[in-house]
Amino acid sequence: MKLSAEDQINCIKHRVYCLNEPTIQIKALDMLADYGTQAIDAITEVISSSGIDEKVRTYGMKVIDGIKKNSTLN
Repeated sequence: MKLSAEDQINCIKHRVYCLNEPTIQIKALDMLADYGTQAIDAITEVISSSGIDEKVRTYGMKVIDGIKKNSTLN
């Protein structure tokens, strides 16, 4: 059974919370970015949570900006 996009996003988001390693968290944000505008809320939630490294938070904001720019081009 294939997971819905929402379920896949939630799995990736959970990975960010469980693995407190900035490099892995950044890779997870890249994975979330593949879902486009559908993932913005999840990315926002992740980078707003306590305990997230500042470089992960900054990267997450750049990812959101990139998603928004790409969505206006389509």
